[in-house]
Amino acid sequence: MFFGDEQPTLFNGTDHDADQMLDMEDEMINCSWINEKTIGKIEQTLLDEQGLVSHQMRSFDDFMNRGIQNFMDNMSEIEIMPNKLSSTEKRCRHVKIRFMKVYISKPNVTEKNGDVRMLLPNEAMCRNFTYSANIEVDVHVKVC
Repeated sequence: MFFGDEQPTLFNGTDHDADQMLDMEDEMINCSWINEKTIGKIEQTLLDEQGLVSHQMRSFDDFMNRGIQNFMDNMSEIEIMPNKLSSTEKRCRHVKIRFMKVYISKPNVTEKNGDVRMLLPNEAMCRNFTYSANIEVDVHVKVC
């Protein structure tokens, strides 16, 4: 959806199109086209199309599906080194720890009769339960 006075231009990959895109980037950096009316239209359109909580729900889903694993993948190896050698040790030993694959279970509830079943967010809210899940991580440990 476009909110400015001009209609959007379709690009087909020519040099002329590249020049137009650079011109548009310059205009966007300048931000002269942004005003309160435009921002208000954007906000209203987002509310009409997505509601108040859908952005937060998508953000949470993305964090659960990709964000936690991405964090672990980008985390550097942790190295633990002792400060002192004991009198019986000939050399200093240290440990390297690396977090690997993350596993997130589905939230569940154990009923009074012992049955375990999946818990949905709305049910957790209605029954005043905590909507939570277990997170497990494979850990690679190397003792040097």
